[in-house]
Amino acid sequence: NENADPYISRVITNDRVADPSKLSDDEKLNGIKGDTYRVWVPIEKGFRNSDIYYKPNSTYINWSRESVTDLQNSSAARWQGYDYFFQEGFFSSRGGFSDLKVRYTNNAVIDSTGVLFTPIDGAVSAKYLIGLLNSELGEHITDTFINSSGKQATDMRHIPVPIPNSREESQMTKLVDQAIEIQKGELNENLSEVQEKIDQFVETLYGVEL
Repeated sequence: NENADPYISRVITNDRVADPSKLSDDEKLNGIKGDTYRVWVPIEKGFRNSDIYYKPNSTYINWSRESVTDLQNSSAARWQGYDYFFQEGFFSSRGGFSDLKVRYTNNAVIDSTGVLFTPIDGAVSAKYLIGLLNSELGEHITDTFINSSGKQATDMRHIPVPIPNSREESQMTKLVDQAIEIQKGELNENLSEVQEKIDQFVETLYGVEL
């Protein structure tokens, strides 16, 4: 790790990382069973402005059956929200932030320092909502009508969301995918230029112009 991390307690090599997409529902809830050393899975925690849209996996948690059982029964562990672990959605800090920013996540445990939002029906996708929330207009709506300082993750629930048609959903997903690919280093484009396209598209969705 070329960047010093004061919170790291153990270096996990790739050969010890499990593929969350291959875990059974029981293993996602109660831990990985069997005699294997591939028991570490990604955990989403912390948020910096540079983490917008996507953050590479750099923190892992021991998800062996024994470790998860200990977490479930420990009075010191905050064992909550486990029904949302390993689901597709977007991650945000819990509160106290000045800018409204979220990032895409899928197949990870969610740390108690943040929250995961996930669509409950097929009307909108997680990536569509990510585009809205990371837009200039999304920030403007929050500042003007909901909370201008010390924003909380719960403030997002009060933002009106225009329901897209299939073309609008597809266009937003394409733009957010481009932003994610840029953050992954897979697309050699400028994130600010893609962000500008997202901002303009969101204004069109709401029928307003900043």
